[in-house]
Amino acid sequence: MLAEKISLGDLIDFRRLALQIPLGTLCAVAVDFTVGFKFAKFYGFEETGDEVDYSDRLYKVMRKV
Repeated sequence: MLAEKISLGDLIDFRRLALQIPLGTLCAVAVDFTVGFKFAKFYGFEETGDEVDYSDRLYKVMRKV
């Protein structure tokens, strides 16, 4: 979804793979990366309310639900 020349078939395959991500898995998305938030939410991640600062950049922690 974030790359060029992605087909509908690629998205379907990726969705199947995303279903294998264990519940409770954490990820972090930079607060200014809007597309990243949409991507994470589409694949079942929700914001935890926690934020972390890493290498002078703020990230929101998200959990697979």
